[in-house]
Amino acid sequence: MKKLTTNNYQLRINRNRGFVLLFTVLIASVILLIAMGITSISYRETILSTEANDGTVAFFAADTGIECALYADKKIPDAFSLVDRTPFSCAGGTIEVLFDLSVFSFEFSTENNKCVYVSVDKSSPQTIIESLGYSVPCEQKFGPRAVTRAIRISY
Repeated sequence: MKKLTTNNYQLRINRNRGFVLLFTVLIASVILLIAMGITSISYRETILSTEANDGTVAFFAADTGIECALYADKKIPDAFSLVDRTPFSCAGGTIEVLFDLSVFSFEFSTENNKCVYVSVDKSSPQTIIESLGYSVPCEQKFGPRAVTRAIRISY
């Protein structure tokens, strides 16, 4: 049997010190990976819930656009005229209708500063109104955070 000397004991302690350091780094890495995964999932869930709310806001903006177009079509005789288009008031502002290739269109901001784009097609026997509502102001409607909802009616 080999006699344990002080030198052999020192060698065994020095070998174990490297193992403890490696084990600590491994555990810290696993905990960091788990924390990063949870943070990533939480961030995506927050973005998703925000977009769901923005979808509701965009839908109500599109509904406002449909209501304005229907009001103008039924109550203001020259709102969608080829010769003399009369500006009309709706959603807290004055709206001027543009004409391009048989489609009338107008864009406005709602009272809570959301963008609405409406097109009215009177070229067929039916009138077709399409309203696009955005969850952002008109200057940002093509941005990465803009949510769009559309409503289309015909009569």
